[in-house]
Amino acid sequence: MKRLLATVAVVVAMVGSSASAADPEHIKKLRKTNRCWGCNLEAADLMEGRLVGAKLNKANLKGATLANSDLYRANLSNASLISSDLTEADLTAADFKQADLTEANLTRADLTEASFLGTILHRADLSGATLRNTSLIGADLSNANLSGANLSGANLAGANLSGASLVKVYMIGAILCNTTMPDGSVIYSGC
Repeated sequence: MKRLLATVAVVVAMVGSSASAADPEHIKKLRKTNRCWGCNLEAADLMEGRLVGAKLNKANLKGATLANSDLYRANLSNASLISSDLTEADLTAADFKQADLTEANLTRADLTEASFLGTILHRADLSGATLRNTSLIGADLSNANLSGANLSGANLAGANLSGASLVKVYMIGAILCNTTMPDGSVIYSGC
């Protein structure tokens, strides 16, 4: 009986760990081609300017295609994602601190609880994105497209929104429920 319980515990641990880790083949594909549509890079950590295992912070992913990919809890801090395609990607709880996402396509991406502290999102397309409870403190969102985005509970304190499509956000019905604006005021639109 003890042996059976031990075997079950090992199998459960193996299944649980494989379900929440980046797929090594997908990492190899991204490393070789800079394209990985629909890949599982969950909890990946991009590090040291190159892909080492699943390390992703400080990586150069300029122009990468990661549309529809699972990057849940990925560490992309200080990474270069200039002109990258992250359309409909799951970026829930991802860390983008100090990353450069200039002109990145984040259309309909799930960015719930992601961290964009000091991140450059200049001319990024965030239309239809989910940014619930996202930290955008000090982020550069100048000329960004936020039309139809859900910014419920987001913190935009100190963010640069010059030229951003915030007017369109109000007209298209974006949710700004309990959203902290750059000046520290809180908006309750669309609650």
